[in-house]
Amino acid sequence: MNATHASPGNPESAGLLAAHGQHGLSMAGSFWWRFVLPLGGLLLLADGLASWLAIEGSHARVVALALLVAWPLLIAVAVWGGVGTLRAASAQARAGGRAGSVMAVRAGVALGVLVLLASLVLVAGPQFGPWWALSSGHEPLGDVQVRPSPDGRRLRLQGAIGEGAAARLAQALAAAPGVYLLELDAPAGRHAEGRALAVLVQARRLQTRVVGACDNACLAVFMAGSARQVAAGGRLVLNRWPSGAANPLFGAVARHWQAGELRRLGLPEAAIVKAMATTAGHPWVLEADELLAHGLVGVPGRPLDVPLPPTGSGELQDYLDALASHPAWRAFEAYRRDTIAAAGQALADARAQAGSDDAAQVAAQRTVQAMLPDLVRHAGPALREQYVALLQLQLEGAKALGVEACSAVLAGDAAARRGLPAPAPEQETDWLLAAAAEPSPAPPRPLTALESEVLRHALGERAAPLLGAIRHLPRGDGRASDCERASALIADVLRLPAPERRLAVRLMFDRG
Repeated sequence: MNATHASPGNPESAGLLAAHGQHGLSMAGSFWWRFVLPLGGLLLLADGLASWLAIEGSHARVVALALLVAWPLLIAVAVWGGVGTLRAASAQARAGGRAGSVMAVRAGVALGVLVLLASLVLVAGPQFGPWWALSSGHEPLGDVQVRPSPDGRRLRLQGAIGEGAAARLAQALAAAPGVYLLELDAPAGRHAEGRALAVLVQARRLQTRVVGACDNACLAVFMAGSARQVAAGGRLVLNRWPSGAANPLFGAVARHWQAGELRRLGLPEAAIVKAMATTAGHPWVLEADELLAHGLVGVPGRPLDVPLPPTGSGELQDYLDALASHPAWRAFEAYRRDTIAAAGQALADARAQAGSDDAAQVAAQRTVQAMLPDLVRHAGPALREQYVALLQLQLEGAKALGVEACSAVLAGDAAARRGLPAPAPEQETDWLLAAAAEPSPAPPRPLTALESEVLRHALGERAAPLLGAIRHLPRGDGRASDCERASALIADVLRLPAPERRLAVRLMFDRG
């Protein structure tokens, strides 16, 4: 046999043994089994743990301790595997191996070390302090404070939602059985702890009100409220949460997890899409109209209703605070000073007299209905035409409820308008907000004789008196014909060409 047998005394055999390394691994085997796979696996594990801690946050102390162990182990594996692989490459070169393969392995080791160093400096390094604190039983985010109000009916959650926040809230709730409202000023936090807080809020059917910053884990607490509000100084923030890892794979997983979490909380898809398009550096702070449009505040179908304190325990300040925490009522207050004061007093009086939440809500909303003629009178042409279309929608909804409801809607009755089916209440609120925010245009001039003649030809002889009388039909007279005529005439107006339609709208709202 001509085969050469490897033995220590054989020079060729010695070269082969050296090329296979100290433990019999070839250069390629050493590169993959000593360096790439152990280093890559541990790096994925460390990134996964860091991402879990950032986006989920449960078992934070155990995960932080595991990260403190994983990174020194990573460095040790990189040194052991890298040195072993470089020795195998040197032996391969001395044994006459291909220079390209040797260079590729050395370049691979260098690249792996660079990746490790970048992850260490950019991701792990800044987190070693917080991880050490967590593993030692200290929350680096700080201790959230739970402060009761002097009357014992409100609690304020202030500070980042870290480990132990749910335990503190549970203790505070046990000591304050009369609490009905949780005020939130809690930027950032751990999502697992936020969910635990949300369970407590749901169990006590607490209302939630954002009075400071509320984002990240705070969102779960806010959405758990039996009724939700955002005060004038409150900021409800949505943004894509950072993954806490360098690996883009975990970034994609984090985005998928967050989108699912937001759906579970009940956010509409449009809000989720917009939130996922933002970053922590450029968050989305929801404006008043966005809060209402996405259903994050207010009562579906009754957008001007405000959360009320438990029956028999409300004070005037509770009602004023509830109104001031509603975006629409803040807009009405900006339009006409003391609107909230008048509505709050009406709420308190009606609640005390009738004891009915519905009667109280109607009493408050009568202050807005009283503003309606002035809002229409001073609205611009486009808003006026929108109001006519809205009135037609309201009449169609009222006709299904009966003749009295239809004439009550025409008479501007707050209870009748509040009881209309969707989407009429939501569209009316949108219109009221737009009219309250619009600068008052110059008052329109009266119709000329020529314009009146044009309108008579367009709508008929009785159009002018009917248009002027639409808002003055008697309420509850039982005459279906009045409601039908008004509805039919408004439908005719909406079908007119734009010039004639503007004339008809002016005639409707610029008389008596």
